[in-house]
Amino acid sequence: MPPDDSALAHDESVHEANGLDDWVIAEDGLSRDNWGQVPSQGPLLNALLRLVIGRIPANSLRSFQIHNSASELLYDAMHFTKLTTLQVSDMESPAVTLWVADLLAKNRSSLVNLRLGCERTLVCGLSEGDLDDIADDMLDFANDIDVHTRDEAHKDAKSLGMVYPNSDTLFPMLGIESLHLIGVYFTVDVIPLRARQAPLFDITKIKSLSFESCLYWETSLSLPSPCAFLNLNFTSNLQAFHLRQEGCNSDFTASLNDFFRAFQGLVHVAVLLEGPASFLSSSCLAKNHGATLRTLVWDQRTGPRTSLSSSTNTGTAKETMSNVNEICRACPQLEELGLVLDVAANGNCHKNLTTMNIRNLPTRDKFPLRTADPPLLEYLAMRVAKKLVGIKRLSRAKKGTRSNLKTIGIGSLRYDDVWRGAASEHVVGLNHYLCPQIYHVDIPINIKGEPQLMLTQIARGSAEAAEEYTSDLRIFEPYWML
Repeated sequence: MPPDDSALAHDESVHEANGLDDWVIAEDGLSRDNWGQVPSQGPLLNALLRLVIGRIPANSLRSFQIHNSASELLYDAMHFTKLTTLQVSDMESPAVTLWVADLLAKNRSSLVNLRLGCERTLVCGLSEGDLDDIADDMLDFANDIDVHTRDEAHKDAKSLGMVYPNSDTLFPMLGIESLHLIGVYFTVDVIPLRARQAPLFDITKIKSLSFESCLYWETSLSLPSPCAFLNLNFTSNLQAFHLRQEGCNSDFTASLNDFFRAFQGLVHVAVLLEGPASFLSSSCLAKNHGATLRTLVWDQRTGPRTSLSSSTNTGTAKETMSNVNEICRACPQLEELGLVLDVAANGNCHKNLTTMNIRNLPTRDKFPLRTADPPLLEYLAMRVAKKLVGIKRLSRAKKGTRSNLKTIGIGSLRYDDVWRGAASEHVVGLNHYLCPQIYHVDIPINIKGEPQLMLTQIARGSAEAAEEYTSDLRIFEPYWML
């Protein structure tokens, strides 16, 4: 079970004259459990937090974020009415679900950014089974979020003497611009019963959409139901799309392919697919989104890697290289790219990239170096960087010609890499080998007047430490659960 208490962190720079503007409740401390989380801090701290939250004026707070096990503090936040951002990462009880629905209803006219889910439940469950095995513990979108939010909105409007549309209204209730759902279950059997209702969210206003380990969300793509806020018959303002999905089969990838072909204009895309489905090339993005894409992460595997001797990549070396070539041809504005790539293969690389992340690592037999030896990853990074930069090309070019590449990473994040932070430096064994390393790319001119490629490690695990070198780190954010 997750810890019971939490610590408070806030930035005094966001204080305003009329009160607090941003409030973040997070776990922090010196010792962490196996998932990188902090153990219980005691009831005294929670009592203090509840007192402070209760004294914040209802219309002064704009952002309320709760990470992991601090969800019980939502009860004391019920009076807030002008929130623009709400984040609750672990909705683990019916009471918490009702509190969130109450907040959604009361802040329906102001809410812009919403992040909801059961991340802690998700990671613990996936360590023992798959998504279907933990469906009963996941957050039910239709019955937990949709129904309760509509009910609370009706109660709130009635208490204020307002006339609120009935349950068959054809108007979406929430004009969210950024929606992030984690470990949410999309109930299929309630769809025919409630098909007359409008979607809870107005899809025409959503600019950023993220699904992490959600079950059956693809079934809502083209159904006239409360779950169907992704109905394909819309004019989309969507610019950013992030998906991580376990248990992918051919039906799922077909639905995803149809989704990308249904509209145009995505700028930021991250897709992580795990399961038995055959390789899906990111070329399904090319026709409708290639001209606008600036950042792309595309990774597909059969399951978590458990051995240095075998790979779990879905695509073959030929398929992944063909994928790279298609991206380079169809996406002229691309600046950040993260994908699976055979570093030993030859092929064209995008010359406009500022940031590159090779998300896979080779099997043990391809490189004779010791598996835990840092020079292995640096060697791989240098090999890829040379292809991207084109040292020979720069040597032949006129003086002053420079490469755009500034950052290169090897490896992909997992959940515990993200939560361990700096503690990733102490990881050993297989996880040490797989833990991503990020390098700053520099090309000084040597004494002969020739460009010379140099790499400097700037981060290990999370990209947070690399922020002082560059802000182009979006492609390092997507992570696997295991």
